[in-house]
Amino acid sequence: MSRLLCALVGLALLAPTPSTAADLAEILAPLPAEADLVVVLDLAAWGRVYREVAAETEALPAVAENPEVKNLLGMQRTLLDSALGSLKTQYGLDLLQDLGWAAAGMVMADGRAPRGAIVALGRMPADLARKIVPEGQAETLAGREVWRAPSSAIAVDPGKRLIAAECPEGLSRALAATEIPPELARRFPELTARPGADHYIRLALAVPEAARAELLRDPSVPLATLAGGLGWVQLDVSKDGVRIALGCDGPAAAQKARRLLQGLGESFVAGTYLWRTYAYAALALDLGELEGVPPQLEGLLANRPALVRTIEALLPRPEGRPEVSLDGTTARLVVPARLTRGGFLLSGVLAAVAVPAFIQYIHKAKESEGRENLMTLARLEELRKVERGAYQACGRAPAKAPGGNAQAWPGDTCFEALGFKPLEPVYFSYEVEVGEDGFTAYARCDLDGDGRERVLRYDSKSRFVEVLTPDAW
Repeated sequence: MSRLLCALVGLALLAPTPSTAADLAEILAPLPAEADLVVVLDLAAWGRVYREVAAETEALPAVAENPEVKNLLGMQRTLLDSALGSLKTQYGLDLLQDLGWAAAGMVMADGRAPRGAIVALGRMPADLARKIVPEGQAETLAGREVWRAPSSAIAVDPGKRLIAAECPEGLSRALAATEIPPELARRFPELTARPGADHYIRLALAVPEAARAELLRDPSVPLATLAGGLGWVQLDVSKDGVRIALGCDGPAAAQKARRLLQGLGESFVAGTYLWRTYAYAALALDLGELEGVPPQLEGLLANRPALVRTIEALLPRPEGRPEVSLDGTTARLVVPARLTRGGFLLSGVLAAVAVPAFIQYIHKAKESEGRENLMTLARLEELRKVERGAYQACGRAPAKAPGGNAQAWPGDTCFEALGFKPLEPVYFSYEVEVGEDGFTAYARCDLDGDGRERVLRYDSKSRFVEVLTPDAW
């Protein structure tokens, strides 16, 4: 269940197809009535944001006037497009065309693991469930085939939607639901409000009664009395800006919540000025002289006029003010896009530079498995040579590199006779070749799923692990 939730959240960063308010009811109906946390994502809108941020980033003076930076971002865009293509091959989904709304409703009871349901609309392949959870198995539930895994049960309506729950009983209830549960609508009074055309995410959280009671035990703590008076919180992020609503128990708690939102609203204004301060102060420094600055950024850091225009484009002087209102026991804050757009674009620029580095970091972290296992194989081979007078050759296992998802060790009599049997799932396949005066062990992976393998080799003569294909993962 957690793997599927992470996968859908990851998809939310990338996706775009038309969506309607009717879809909102369709994805809320299968959620548990007693859900404490509800997340609603318009995957189509996120896809449009992806395209818009990419176009606006390329048009920034600091990028457009510095070919090295522009080429760097172009290569990163190509890398992302390649990853999207690999996901389409793996799951049969075009993440930029096939997905619509998605929602998750989770119940977080004390002392129990979270449970709930996940719904995603779109052009779903009939075999999507078994591709997401390959270790699952088909079962019949209420006259239809579902896919059962140890911690989730999944049903796919081909071409329409996917529904998942933590158990068959939860999935059965979700499949039968046709209307939004009244209790869910009562717990979150604004959850079903009609979203705009470019609504990115809606998050609603109910403060558990037990937590509120615990907070209210000590009224001498100001924050505790504020949180203890909250019934629910809802955050909406759209192209128009940010909207926060706090539902309170009574007038006193609502007044406290209004003051809190006033302070939060001012922080958006102050934050813009603070970032402007940092940016202009940095221009006084010779940043290009810092040790370790990538050569692609040296021209960018030297082009001060382009940097100034970029600062003004990303972080213009704030216009408009956050609006705070109080309606009965509900306090609301509305922050216009003008105060949030710059930070959003800045995050996009930073992500464009950081994401490839992060991917490389993740790949290198996974590569440590191959290096460690090659050294383990080397020790086992040397031990066998001492005990039996010869090294032992073993064919490749698994026969194909697992890809971006680790797989359980398939079992191999040759390796296991040698004493090599990984207990954890592996990202690499392994092989040992024996020559007249030594042996060579190989570890191969394909972490990005593009069909090109990254190969590590250990040679008994050099006793060193080397990378044979530095440009492939």
